[in-house]
Amino acid sequence: MQNLPPDLQFLNKLIFPLLPQINKASLLRIVIWTFAFLILFHFTLPKVPVHLPYQNAMTEQNLTPIATSTNDLRWSRLDQQQLPENSILWISGSSHAIHTPQTNKFTFLPSLVAPQLNGEYSHALNLKMATRAMDNYTAILDGIKRKPAAMIVVLNPFWTLNERALFFKTNLMNRGLDYWTNIKDWPLIPLSISPGNLLWHAVGRHYAPTANSYDILKHLKKSGAISPARKAKKHKKKKSRISYNQSAMFWIINREFKDQEFKKFGVNDWQNTVMAFNDLKYNRWSEHLLRRSFEAITKSHIPTFIYVAPVNPALENQMSYPHYQEVINRISQIASEYKSDHLRVVTHIPANIIRSMTFKDYLHLTNSGEFDEYLVKEINTLLGAQKK
Repeated sequence: MQNLPPDLQFLNKLIFPLLPQINKASLLRIVIWTFAFLILFHFTLPKVPVHLPYQNAMTEQNLTPIATSTNDLRWSRLDQQQLPENSILWISGSSHAIHTPQTNKFTFLPSLVAPQLNGEYSHALNLKMATRAMDNYTAILDGIKRKPAAMIVVLNPFWTLNERALFFKTNLMNRGLDYWTNIKDWPLIPLSISPGNLLWHAVGRHYAPTANSYDILKHLKKSGAISPARKAKKHKKKKSRISYNQSAMFWIINREFKDQEFKKFGVNDWQNTVMAFNDLKYNRWSEHLLRRSFEAITKSHIPTFIYVAPVNPALENQMSYPHYQEVINRISQIASEYKSDHLRVVTHIPANIIRSMTFKDYLHLTNSGEFDEYLVKEINTLLGAQKK
């Protein structure tokens, strides 16, 4: 102990044996024991149930959920890599969740369609809320890898060609590396992948404590081992903070529509504003991702039915309707370039079908009306054509 005063230097002989001796051997022992503990933790960690959004409701409706929570690092299920034979995979956003106000429960559109299809199929549903262009493209690549017998893909007209918001949550990037390592998609990696995403891809998803961290956390909270987080105390004066977590909302509030009073906005107001935010002069990336989606499906030879989610006819009276028409026409134009026997694309749902539906807002449903019967005919036509 060189810092001791001269009169106390005699204590060195007493203290020195108690001090840790740092050298190469001791550091090596620390590293070895750390890795040994981590490996032991991986193999001895008890298995916990998988926690997925709407899991119970989907299971009750004979659907296999594929999507994980927006806070789950996995982004989509790591198991179920190959679906059972004769499986149909549905890839959609919230438009497939039909909310019944009287019971406050959700009925998923695939569960209405499934019993009416010709043939025996099992159905898996990859439902991601607020699906953007990059989300949808990656979900299609993820779906193709699971080798379903057919796919049903829904395009959200509010987001599919919306350049200001290409993805919803950053956990998408953890799976992106599985699919974007090719000559056309590689720019997505340096533009969006972080060191954390690289670490997850290399190690995290293979290590049980991190790969199943969301399930473990949910299980501990449900069992009472961890108490739910306390609500933050409300302060009388709370400073507003700029958030970059939702890019479209940031630009809407702080630039394009900054003179509007957003505190009074309801769901319809936000949807109308987001639709008006579509500007096809600046849709290079979103259009690229849509084209790549069509290319991937064409190359896979998996029979696929793609349709644009129908919207409430009341949108026709809103300022954003011309933007909606431009989006629909552009999707239709792009789809016409990728015609094949196993790809069917519908951008305009018949007016009589839309009139039979009851909308909660401009996109979401409380009653599907005759829409499920319409989808049954379209899907049977697609599947029937593959058997000829």
